[in-house]
Amino acid sequence: MTESHTAEHLQKTIREVVQEWNLTNKVTGLVHDNASNIVKAAKELGDTDGMLSVRCAAHTMQLSVNTALEASECVSVIKKGAEIVIAFRHSYSRTTALEDKLKSLGLPTLRLMQRCPTRWDSTFFMLDRLQTLRSGIMAALSDPSVFKLAIAAKLELCEAEWVKIMQLTVLLKPFQQATTILCAEKSITLSIVRPIIYNLINRHLLVKDDDSSLQRTFKVQAALDLTDRFKMENIDVNNEVTAMQMATLLDPRHKKLTAEPSESVRSSIHTEVQRRTNLNHGHLATPSGNEQHQGLTVMDFLLGMDKNHEDDDFAKYVAETQIDHNLDLCAWWK
Repeated sequence: MTESHTAEHLQKTIREVVQEWNLTNKVTGLVHDNASNIVKAAKELGDTDGMLSVRCAAHTMQLSVNTALEASECVSVIKKGAEIVIAFRHSYSRTTALEDKLKSLGLPTLRLMQRCPTRWDSTFFMLDRLQTLRSGIMAALSDPSVFKLAIAAKLELCEAEWVKIMQLTVLLKPFQQATTILCAEKSITLSIVRPIIYNLINRHLLVKDDDSSLQRTFKVQAALDLTDRFKMENIDVNNEVTAMQMATLLDPRHKKLTAEPSESVRSSIHTEVQRRTNLNHGHLATPSGNEQHQGLTVMDFLLGMDKNHEDDDFAKYVAETQIDHNLDLCAWWK
């Protein structure tokens, strides 16, 4: 785009691309990040062109993680960890010394990983690597031939700080794994977004009696932010059913919709999916010759599709047992 990235220009460009590629009336959804300009453009395209707005779930989740990491206890230990990484990575002699210490301790000679605020999960990878190389780092910091005493004293972490690094690593790991799953290129991910977010909140972010102040603060803030961004509670049944909700119902691994807060919300999702299913069948009323080879018989063409039969198929699908979440969705639908 040569024009400024305003909502109006983005909307115009998306329409032009759709037309250029002969995709008019074929694009049902638009996946985008959380920038205000594209959010506005997507909403307008939804109102005028019928495109469903789908915010990137991984990006949205990272915003919640970043919000939780803004707690002072998290900021201080992450900052100290980053200073250690910089002290080694910006010096060839210190990097070599760390490798020697790791070899002498029988540890893998891995490199420290630097945090980049705009790179997803980089805080987790930095802290996880610090924890893995802890013995080698401490040995290098205590060696006066590697670090001057004043610099070493400034960089050294006390036991309580190492504990915080361990706690943050444990807290961040589910988000790193969720990011990997949601960014998969060869599998459908839209239908698993809400189940994943629901379990992050209700399984991994549950506050325990023996949680430290850092753990408690992170869990509460992350859970609140995820709940708000993904609209996991206080859903108005009159609101438009989202693409994520419809996709979840059409996933036989998650069709019970346990991530939804109430039976009324689940019912509205069922109603909307069934409405769209019937609408799509209606579009097949005058099929081309090739469509007869795609499951539509001559009698279907002559007599039309029985709406009751469509309703029965949907009811049967809903009534079937929910399958294991490890099974392949695409293989099931074949």
